[in-house]
Amino acid sequence: MINEVVVATRKNSKDNKAPIGVYFKDKKVIMHLFYGSHTYENLLTEDYFSVNVVPPIEIAKAVLDDNDEYLYYNDIPYLKNSYYTL
Repeated sequence: MINEVVVATRKNSKDNKAPIGVYFKDKKVIMHLFYGSHTYENLLTEDYFSVNVVPPIEIAKAVLDDNDEYLYYNDIPYLKNSYYTL
């Protein structure tokens, strides 16, 4: 089952968030990213991200801009308004 979430990444001290459909298989997160997107570019060089389960309005906001209230775990950004974060 595909879950619509907000994926947060960080590169060069700049946070990024994007609505992404993900699913889980064999303890791995599978997501299909658009070539050239900020999330795609960030994950080419950084090997960490967070998967944020958020209210639908937060998914819509993630389409418009990257500004948000981020918290950090070992330099990995996640969204303060998440119901749950992986």
